[in-house]
Amino acid sequence: MSQGAAIEPETPMPRVLFVEDDAVLAAELVETFVLHGMAARAAADWTAALALLAGWPPDLVVLDQRLGRIDTLDLLPELRALTTAPVLMLTANRAEADRIAGLDLGADDFLLKPIASRELLARARAHLRRGPHTPVAGWRILP
Repeated sequence: MSQGAAIEPETPMPRVLFVEDDAVLAAELVETFVLHGMAARAAADWTAALALLAGWPPDLVVLDQRLGRIDTLDLLPELRALTTAPVLMLTANRAEADRIAGLDLGADDFLLKPIASRELLARARAHLRRGPHTPVAGWRILP
């Protein structure tokens, strides 16, 4: 094999974007997902997340509900306009109303912290098994 040649896997590795401002948690999640055969990157804030979305389109997004003082529930419609990838929300917030709002605003799953990385990995795999995510035309959420 010539120098610099790369071997491509038969099936591309799923790309997972973590939008998480806790650097330790983000590093742990990226490491776990990479060890289990996925490409993973982390963004610590919304600006970094938008840059990654533009240049490295993910197959799945794991989004922390709180990025500093920003409630990402307000950003879900913007995220949905940029990607059809499944969005798994993570939160330490125990309020049922926020979980329901997140699901109604376009999140595919809403998980409470702390969460075992193995459970998050299993949920991610379940969403990825469903194949490319395409919103249903004409679907809208009733108030």
